[in-house]
This record gives sequence, C-alpha cells and structure tokens, in this order.
Amino acid sequence: MSAISAIALSGIQLARRQLDAGAHNIANASTEGFRRQVVLPQAQAGGGVAGAVVRAPAETPGLAVEDLVGLTRARHGFEANIKSLAAGHAMLGTLLDTFA
Repeated sequence: MSAISAIALSGIQLARRQLDAGAHNIANASTEGFRRQVVLPQAQAGGGVAGAVVRAPAETPGLAVEDLVGLTRARHGFEANIKSLAAGHAMLGTLLDTFA
C-alpha cells in the first residue's frame, strides 16, 4: 500500500470514528447522566492520523451543537480522503504507464 493510500485510509477511519461518536451522542442525548463521546485526533509520526474516543469530562444536557457540526465535519473528511485515494491511484497509474 502506498503512503498516500495509508494516509487517506487513516483519515477515513478517523471520519468513521467521528461519525460513530456523533451518532452515539445524538441517540443518547436525552439519557439522564449521559456523557458525550469525543474523538481526539492525533497526527501519526509516519503520516496519517489516529483518533481516540473518550468520554467528555462533564454531562452535557440535551443535544450539543458540536455533535451536529461533527457529523458534517466527518462527511467532509470522508469526501476529502476518498479524493486523496483517487488521486493516489491516478498518480500510480501514470507512473506505471511511464515505465511500461
């Protein structure tokens, strides 16, 4: 797997974690004593990103705006990383055409 693909796939995995956490928070917003899940992204040394899912330190009453915005951010993360994957495959194809 190329470095571009690995980096894009790590971004897709982070977006999936953000989407899962946002959906979990929205589904449980009205549960008494519920603490939101938060995804903490962290850059990886070799490129790419990872994300740890942790519980928020305090209760948040009702639906938080951050969850709705987070879903949109996750969608854009998916789209951007899919485009990166496509660009990486196109560059690899061009490279193979050059050497063939």
